[in-house]
Amino acid sequence: MNFIVIYLCDNDFANSLEAAARIVFSEYGSDQAKDVFQRGIIAVTAALADLRHPEYSQKHPSLPYLKESLSVEYAKEPPTKDHDGGSVCIDVHQNYIWRF
Repeated sequence: MNFIVIYLCDNDFANSLEAAARIVFSEYGSDQAKDVFQRGIIAVTAALADLRHPEYSQKHPSLPYLKESLSVEYAKEPPTKDHDGGSVCIDVHQNYIWRF
């Protein structure tokens, strides 16, 4: 496994998702089980999104949406599809994180 790919395909969460990837990867590294890593990404992304937009999150909580829509995959190759910045990839060997 060379990459951790976090699929959301929603650029409304782009800043929160990238920040969450940095936080969770710095805590877990690449050795954590995929489902544990995914739960961490979901929790941190929801918290950051709700902090950034509290008025919106009161009517539309982020957590249920992220639990349904976000997925994490461990891959040998980086993603090639453009998600307009709404998904994130982590190069685990170079500690490089980017949106795609």
